[in-house]
Amino acid sequence: MNNPGSSSSQLSDTIIRPENHFYTDNQDPFAGAFWSQFQDPHDLASQHIPSDSSPAAAMRAYRKYRDRVRKPVLATYTILGFLSSGTYGRVYKARLRTPNVGPGGGAHVGAGLSNSVQALASSAAGAQANKKKGGLLLQQHQLLDSPSATSSLHATPNWLVEAADGQIFAIKKFKPDTKETDSSIYTGISQSAMREISLNRELCHVNIVTLHQVMLEDKSIYMVFEYAEHDLLQIIHYHSTALRAPIPLAVLKSLLWQLINGVAYLHANWILHRDLKPANILVTCRGVVKIGDLGLARLYTSPLQSLYNGDKVVVTIWYRAPELLLGSRHYTTAIDIWSVGCIWGELLALRPMFKGEEAKMDPKTKAAPFQTDQLKRIVEVLGTPNKDELQPITL
Repeated sequence: MNNPGSSSSQLSDTIIRPENHFYTDNQDPFAGAFWSQFQDPHDLASQHIPSDSSPAAAMRAYRKYRDRVRKPVLATYTILGFLSSGTYGRVYKARLRTPNVGPGGGAHVGAGLSNSVQALASSAAGAQANKKKGGLLLQQHQLLDSPSATSSLHATPNWLVEAADGQIFAIKKFKPDTKETDSSIYTGISQSAMREISLNRELCHVNIVTLHQVMLEDKSIYMVFEYAEHDLLQIIHYHSTALRAPIPLAVLKSLLWQLINGVAYLHANWILHRDLKPANILVTCRGVVKIGDLGLARLYTSPLQSLYNGDKVVVTIWYRAPELLLGSRHYTTAIDIWSVGCIWGELLALRPMFKGEEAKMDPKTKAAPFQTDQLKRIVEVLGTPNKDELQPITL
């Protein structure tokens, strides 16, 4: 593990600065001369805002300009179909709109539609809507806003590949954060969304999924990611069929090396992923591994800093390290390494190494239950640790 100084410099060498990042560490974001270059001069003149205006006035001017030029999601992307859903929202496959294709664009848009959208477009309501201006946009709004019956068991975020006729992306729509007692009361952006956005904007590595854009519309956050056709869970399920051969050894070596390479980059930059599992390890058509879903990832400044802070459960149970099963509030990068080992074993055996039965949370106390069966499965496979092995362990 690198020391904080060296890891910090490494991150700064590979950091991605957003194109709309309007200030640097040495510049006042509200300084008149600097601020004005990012505004429409006519807007500032019409509001008679002097160059040395207060931060509040400058921010109001910026927000007005931003709201005017902001494009809706469906004006920028064509929704091709539904991919998956999970705790924090849903994921859709989308194509970046070309300049000559408007909201009612036909052949170019329809050519790549998935089965779910084709069914919608061929229905009577869909046909009637297409006769009106923006009919396809209405269909896509319905697809974005309505629950899908094809929700997958694993919420797999899927990401980008350069296509010959355009760019394909995965758009992750986060559910608005609401009060537990009243879902109609909007309380802001969820902690998971903020965490994933802040980390993805700073990371740049071939084995980490790339965040291309963040959009805000109707109190919902949309994260536009690169798209990959597969994930390790799909690959394992494909090869687990009796008539199919196991995954070739050369492919296994490549997958493991790339996975470790991506995890090492996260750890070198003081990031714990905390939710590594086959469904979150994506693979492009060229065989490039992409680690995705940083919703549970956390920055840490010391290997023994407490990361409890309300996150009572991290890592899917089959890939959860023993120290987490035993209730430890202090953990290190070892929890990610354990998950990598579980994934590697599953790729070899084509089935989970420690397939325990998860104990459900008590709805009254909302306390995380002790996962007895999962710990039992680990002991059955690896054996009971002796006193010498348990001696250095501190919970």
